[in-house]
Amino acid sequence: MDLGNNVTYDIDTEADLDVFHAPSFSVEVIAQNTHWLLRDTVNTLSFDITPDTTNASLLDVQQLVSVMGLKDGVSTNIHYLDVGVETKGFIYVLSYQGTGSAQSDYHLDIYNPNGTWLSRTPENPSAPGVNGARMIVDQWRNLYTLNYEAILGPNNRTEPSISTWIPSTPKS
Repeated sequence: MDLGNNVTYDIDTEADLDVFHAPSFSVEVIAQNTHWLLRDTVNTLSFDITPDTTNASLLDVQQLVSVMGLKDGVSTNIHYLDVGVETKGFIYVLSYQGTGSAQSDYHLDIYNPNGTWLSRTPENPSAPGVNGARMIVDQWRNLYTLNYEAILGPNNRTEPSISTWIPSTPKS
């Protein structure tokens, strides 16, 4: 612990080094004497605390971590390329499966703001996908991709290509 610089060092046997600033805690009472939320406002950590169900003299503490499961999960066959979020919180994940040599290898998965899977483009697995290397989503949900295709610019200079994917309007 380095009190002069307000830093705590946590060193373990796996040879990694995690550095944290000295915590500053706030406690939110969810239910009197039965449920608390402990927040470290300096290191952005949160913990859910409840009494142990089998031993009332102990507390169960669970660190809360913001994660979401992806539709395809983790696999050596899936390669994640980029992620984007638009202003309403919908999450876009660009990936390809296999070698990425066919347009149908590419997928664009869209997740609801709460992290649940919403849809995939293309819906038909044999149809061409959104085959870009990187992407960005604007406030109107238009998707711009930096593609793998190279085009010739002035003086035969190789330049990347860019595509736009515009979502269809909702059915009425």
